[in-house]
Amino acid sequence: MGELVYFRKKETGLLAQYMDSTIDTSELVKDADFEIVSMIVMDNEYDTFSLGGFLQNSSNKLLQGESGFLEQAKKLIKEQGKEKDVMWVAPTQYIGGDDVKFYKIKGDIDIDLAAEVGLGVVLYQGELMIYSPQPNEDPMDAVHEMVKLKVYLQLMHPENVDVKLRESFEKNSELIQSLMLIDHWKHMERLEEILRS
Repeated sequence: MGELVYFRKKETGLLAQYMDSTIDTSELVKDADFEIVSMIVMDNEYDTFSLGGFLQNSSNKLLQGESGFLEQAKKLIKEQGKEKDVMWVAPTQYIGGDDVKFYKIKGDIDIDLAAEVGLGVVLYQGELMIYSPQPNEDPMDAVHEMVKLKVYLQLMHPENVDVKLRESFEKNSELIQSLMLIDHWKHMERLEEILRS
């Protein structure tokens, strides 16, 4: 929770505006206390997609209930006759640790967009929350996590430009692009369009 207080004091951008709270995950057990909702699909040509991107729909609409999201994803792929096109489907990476946080965001969470920009989504106590798949073992990991969160929030809220993100976009565009997992060209183009408006 200390990190969130820090953002509220120092941060005037989208993080301060849309971040509700953080959850310490050090005592939580994957698949017992929470389940990963965001899925990544790799096709036979080694291209990666969010589940919704692969099925040309929205994971928020496709995935139902409180558990069994990987099984649901596999079933949906099979039902749409795309099973033969898939090399594998898996939840977004999760490496636990004392530094991993779940972020409760004000408003809706777009599961596919979060996965595509390098984040993950979990269902914890009946609510969708965002996390960064990489543990914060290196000081730069925390910076990368915040950049991904800022990018996600900016893409979700194009009407509200993050001035600090705009100021650093030009010199850090390669870093921002490198942190994205899927369709980075599409998201970078959209981000540039928002920040230049």
